[in-house]
Amino acid sequence: MKRLSLTLCFFALVAFASNSALADSFNFSFGSSTDTFQGSGILTGTSNGDGTFTLDSVTGTTAGQAITGILAPGTFPVGTFQVPNDNLLYFPPSFGFGNTYFDAAGLSYQLADGRSVSLSFSDSVFIGTTVILNGMPQSIGDSQTSLFSITSAASPVPEPSTLTLLGTGVLGMAGIIRRKFAA
Repeated sequence: MKRLSLTLCFFALVAFASNSALADSFNFSFGSSTDTFQGSGILTGTSNGDGTFTLDSVTGTTAGQAITGILAPGTFPVGTFQVPNDNLLYFPPSFGFGNTYFDAAGLSYQLADGRSVSLSFSDSVFIGTTVILNGMPQSIGDSQTSLFSITSAASPVPEPSTLTLLGTGVLGMAGIIRRKFAA
């Protein structure tokens, strides 16, 4: 009986200690089928607790190429009037006067063909930038905020309150089983 109780307590503690319980997923898309610069996929980030998310991963396609990974903050090559990426997502959109999803620093990621991509907003206008490795950034496609959208996706991991409810239920069942066998 003690072994069962200890096993249940161990699983409850593992569930509570999981950092992935704060992960959120978002579907994104930009451009239309007639644009040369268009893309879609899934963003995964960790909530900062203030309406922003630090993006940890991105999957999908851009300009016909598979996205291979996210660039670390501050690593997107910058040119004149550009700032390094910070990979922050504002959800719901709340940055600046136009309530956008990204700030001017934006999100940056790598494509399968070696290009890096930066998605950002400036003065409420969506800007997609691509760069050949070790080259200068070049804007491609139309800059239109109306063609950019992000929606919340169902999180594949339970939220912390669900884990708390599950853990208290497991501990309660362990107590009932213990009393039953003790009697």
